[in-house]
Amino acid sequence: MNKSLKMLVILAVLLLEFAWLMWPWISRQGYAQEGSYRHQQRFAAWAAWTRHPSPKTKAGFDREVRRLDQHMVRARWVMFAELSVLNGIGIYWFLKRETSKRVA
Repeated sequence: MNKSLKMLVILAVLLLEFAWLMWPWISRQGYAQEGSYRHQQRFAAWAAWTRHPSPKTKAGFDREVRRLDQHMVRARWVMFAELSVLNGIGIYWFLKRETSKRVA
């Protein structure tokens, strides 16, 4: 396998992973109802806001949604770091394996 083809394979894999990582979370109910992180607390805040609409209950629900947003951002950064490490190892192995295979 020549060098340009190897780089094309590596670039294609990285682009596919990037597209998968950045794909928006699509939900008919809205992302605030989907996540399992603090779901019971978020649902209770939403129920309180719908039963007794007031600035205080709205603020409580907004606080829970903000916590979900922060959790999702942290999880995405952790996933990005893990993928970066695995990609680095995979690229090194891919390039090293092909080089050592040609020499031997």
